[in-house]
Amino acid sequence: MDKIKINAVDAFKKGFAFPEVSKNEFSSEVLDELEIAEKNLNSNLENVDLFNNFVETAEECKKKL
Repeated sequence: MDKIKINAVDAFKKGFAFPEVSKNEFSSEVLDELEIAEKNLNSNLENVDLFNNFVETAEECKKKL
């Protein structure tokens, strides 16, 4: 399991038609929340609560962006 890491923030950033949009204040705040959830999950990939929190955060991020 050590080789597996979640890397959703980069995927979200690459999804913008205009890359500079990912750098504006609102987008940065939303992506920061996702990055926190991502790091928490990567610290313990077997923790179901961290996984559920990551999924919820990713869904919220998708809605907001």
